[in-house]
Amino acid sequence: MGSLKSKFDLSGKVAIITGSSKGIGKSIARGLAENGAKVVVSSRKQESVDAVAEAFRGDGLEAIAIQCHIGDTRERKDLVSKTLEHFGRIDILVNNAAINPYYGPLESSQYLLRGRAATGVWFGTLQCYQIILYHAHQKPGERMGALRHQSQCCLPRSYQDKVQRGIVVQ
Repeated sequence: MGSLKSKFDLSGKVAIITGSSKGIGKSIARGLAENGAKVVVSSRKQESVDAVAEAFRGDGLEAIAIQCHIGDTRERKDLVSKTLEHFGRIDILVNNAAINPYYGPLESSQYLLRGRAATGVWFGTLQCYQIILYHAHQKPGERMGALRHQSQCCLPRSYQDKVQRGIVVQ
């Protein structure tokens, strides 16, 4: 029985992590990089992602910084195209970007969260996958990696199976 690290070897894999300039996203990016992945640190502010990518490189990890607001179509397309331009492939997409448009008691938040969260981040997340799939289909026969949607808690159940089937590229 090998070590956990040997079972989680990501050498040569390329990972985009949205919302990775701090907190959980930054930790996910570091964990992937420490296990061999080349990571794309992405968030809304270029200076924030630059600082994280620079710190990772200072620790001997491979990372680049690409600013992207997940709710902006042009920025999502740029995130994917710049990643492909730099690394030539995408194997992992971690959609960690989120918004919190409401600060206050949890019991008062349900109606305030629906519209903005659903339209901005949820659709942005789904469209990131669509952009990557579009690029994957432009190169038939070339393996682009396997993508798996991990943010299913925000999806209506009727979409979960469709999304799961639709985003695996072999």
